[in-house]
Amino acid sequence: MDKDDYYTVEEKNSEIWSNITGFGRMNRYNQQVNLNYTIPVNKIPLLDWVTASARYQGTYTWTASARSIQDIMGNTIENSNSKQINGQFKFTTLYNKIGYLKKLNQPKRPSSKKTPATRTSNAQIKNQQKVADSTKQDEGPSVARVIGDGILRFAMLIRDGRISYTETNGTLLPGVTFTPGMIGNDFNLSAPGIGFVFGLQDDIRTRAAEGHWLTEDTLFNGTFATKYTTSLNLGLTLEPIRDLKIDLTGTRTYSLDQSEYFKNFDGDPQTVERGSFSISYITIGTAFSGIRDDNTSEVYERMKEYRLDIARRLAEANPNWLADPQWDSLGFPLGYGQNQQEVLHYAFLAAYGNKSARDVATNAFPKIPLPNWRITYKGLMSIDFIKEYLKDITLSHTYRSTYNVGSFSSNVLYSEVNGAPAARDASNNYIPELQITQITITEQFVPLFGVDMTWKNSMLTRIEFKKTRNLSLSFSNGQVTEVA
Repeated sequence: MDKDDYYTVEEKNSEIWSNITGFGRMNRYNQQVNLNYTIPVNKIPLLDWVTASARYQGTYTWTASARSIQDIMGNTIENSNSKQINGQFKFTTLYNKIGYLKKLNQPKRPSSKKTPATRTSNAQIKNQQKVADSTKQDEGPSVARVIGDGILRFAMLIRDGRISYTETNGTLLPGVTFTPGMIGNDFNLSAPGIGFVFGLQDDIRTRAAEGHWLTEDTLFNGTFATKYTTSLNLGLTLEPIRDLKIDLTGTRTYSLDQSEYFKNFDGDPQTVERGSFSISYITIGTAFSGIRDDNTSEVYERMKEYRLDIARRLAEANPNWLADPQWDSLGFPLGYGQNQQEVLHYAFLAAYGNKSARDVATNAFPKIPLPNWRITYKGLMSIDFIKEYLKDITLSHTYRSTYNVGSFSSNVLYSEVNGAPAARDASNNYIPELQITQITITEQFVPLFGVDMTWKNSMLTRIEFKKTRNLSLSFSNGQVTEVA
C-alpha cells in the first residue's frame, strides 16, 4: 500500500481487519419460507373420496448497490409469495360405497372352462344335462338387467377430477437505505417489516418514505415494480363404457407486471402495465376448413363479415357513442371502424372459434377455459382374432388448442368517461385500454388418429396421423397468418 494515499496505512489495515472480523460487507441476503398443509377433508366419512392440500412459499431478497453509488441509488429489496391449492376427487371411491355399484366397477374375470366328468350311466348323463340346462337358464342375465347395468355404468362415467390453482405476487423496491439484520429485518427502523420479509404484499412505498429508509437523492431513478400471476389447471377423467377413457383438461394463465418511477416526494407517478395471457380453447370447428376454388379462405371471409356485427355490439355497449351515434361511409359505427383493435380481435375469435358474432364474448381474457381432450380405447382386445396375434392394442386421439395474448400493455392515450372508452386516435377509432400487438391460436391433433400395437413377439408398432395449425392476428397491420 502506498503511504501517500488519502488513507493512512493504519486506517487501511483497520478497515481490512474490520471487514475480516465482521465477515465482510453484505452484498446480498436471501430468505425463503415454505409451508405445506394437507387439508383433512378426507377425514370426514362422507368426503373420504376427496383429498386437498395447500402450499405457501415466501421469498425475500436484499441486494446491495455498488459502493460508489450506494448513497444515491440505495439498495434493492424484493419479495414474492406463491399460494397454491390442490384438490382431487376420486369419484370411483364414492360410487363404491354402494355395494352393487362396486361390483359393476370391478374388472371382469375371465371365465374358467370346466371339462364335464364322464358318466357311464345314460340316466345320470340325462339328469346332469337337465340340471346344467336349468342352471344356465337361472344364471343367464335378463335383458332388463343388462340394460340397467349399462345405464348405471354410464351414469358413473366421471371417474376422477383434479384442480390446481396458483397465485403469485411480488414487489420490487429500489432505493432503500437500511441493511438487513436478523431474519432480514432492521428492527431499529422496522424496515422492511416482518410481513414483507415473509412474502406478504402491502404498500411498502408509503412506509419507506415515512420511515425515512428510502433514498432522498434527486438523482435516484429506480423503478418500483409489482407482479401478479395466476395459473389454473383443471382435469376430468371420463369412462362412459369399459375400456374407453376420455381425459379432459383445461388451463388458464394470466400474468400482469406493473412498474412506475417512485420518488420520496409528493406526486402522482404514472403506472405502466404489461402482461401476457393464455387459455385452453376450442377451434376444431374450423380445423378442416380449406381454401375454396377461388383461392380464398371461407373462415377468413367470415371474419371480415363479422366485423360489422362486432362493431355494432361494441358501440351499443359504449354510452359515449350512444350519446352521439354516428356512422362511417361503410356503415360501421364511428369509433369502431373495420380495423379498430377490438373489432378485429373479437371477429377473429368468433370466426376461427366457429361461433356467431352475436355469441362470442367481447372479453380479451376469458374466465373459463374450454376443454381439450385425449381419448384412448383398449376394447379391441376382447376380439379373439386380435388376441391371437397381439398382446395389446390401443386406439388414441388427442386434441389441444390454446389462445394466447403474447404481450399486452396499458395504453397511455386511453381515457375513460362513463366507464367506457372516450379518446379516439387519428383514424377516429376509440383507443382501447390495453394495447395488444398480436394474438395467436395454436391447434394440435397429436395424434388425430393413432394405433399402438404390441405383438406376441413383443415387437412394437405405432401408426399416427398428426395435424397442426397456427393462427395469428397482427394488430399493427390487420394481417391474419395461417400455417397448417
